[in-house]
Amino acid sequence: MSTAAGADHVRQLPAGADAASPLLEISGLRVSFTLSDGRRLTAVDGINLSVAPSEAVGLAGESGSGKSTVVGAIMGLLAPNGRIDAGNIRYRGLDLVAKGAPLRRTRWREIAVVFQGSLVALNPVIKVRDQVAEAIELRLGESAEVAQEKAKHLLHDVGIPEKRLNAYPHQLSGGQRQRAMLAVALSCSPAVLIGDEPTTALDVIVQAQILELLDRMRQEYGLGLILITHDLAVIADMCDRVAIMYAGRIVESGSVKEIFSAPRHPYTQALLGAAPDARAGRRTIKVLEGHPPDLSALPPGCHFAPRCPLADARCREEDPPTIEYADRVTLACHRYSLGDGKPPTPIDAPYPTLELGKR
Repeated sequence: MSTAAGADHVRQLPAGADAASPLLEISGLRVSFTLSDGRRLTAVDGINLSVAPSEAVGLAGESGSGKSTVVGAIMGLLAPNGRIDAGNIRYRGLDLVAKGAPLRRTRWREIAVVFQGSLVALNPVIKVRDQVAEAIELRLGESAEVAQEKAKHLLHDVGIPEKRLNAYPHQLSGGQRQRAMLAVALSCSPAVLIGDEPTTALDVIVQAQILELLDRMRQEYGLGLILITHDLAVIADMCDRVAIMYAGRIVESGSVKEIFSAPRHPYTQALLGAAPDARAGRRTIKVLEGHPPDLSALPPGCHFAPRCPLADARCREEDPPTIEYADRVTLACHRYSLGDGKPPTPIDAPYPTLELGKR
């Protein structure tokens, strides 16, 4: 990392701020969309999520689970037919659900996003250095000369060689474009960085390079990182905490070590059982049968019940409560009860568990 860029872009906490307190905190967020036939589809249903400085939080789940809708709600990018029905999104105590230009500035200066599909996200007729410089001029009020110099340093930091600074997006490889997107995101020294499937469509070598870069930027800039992905191996390698999302709800959350070493929710177990693991040797990959439910016609009870091999009548009729049994460790499953200060224990004995193989 270049010294000049590092001095300008390392995020300092406000005086009196606690490094362990959340930068971004989501409480009871509920988001829905109106369909063309008038029905409402609930894409996010009462989730809680937070990220602290220098912390990496993974949000995982199948396609359609609501992960990207969470990003849209945070950044004010919901489609015209979408709305936030309930809950709060707070950045350092500031309510981002309220409307107004100051909040738009907060979103794009203090919270930044690296989207998938960099060829679409970048302007095809503007050189990459100019795109980074323009963001610095508009959001930080720097002169064109200063913005160009800062853009040069930022692009160097993310691995764009100087000879490619004046290239157009289509002249860059997919990995280079994603690096340029990261430079745009970092241009305003955000406190929170969101990676929304940032390595989709990249080959595995480039994926590893981009993820390593994201992790380095998080540590060097002191960013709170929210990483949205369906790849549990990425979360295991990069994140401190993980939230598992299914059909708009977070079904299990906690430290990566806690959740991945002792998954309790059947959906988390199924995801881990379906993930290949070279370290585990030869083992059977468990296929998760069925499909996620239609969010406009959700079944009663637990949303996962139609696919769950452990579901009983109660699971199919009643919503499971979310229990918090340790600091920021939660579970939503009828199959467990909360002991006195102990982790949840299975209600039934003997309790059938899903085979995961040796992990």
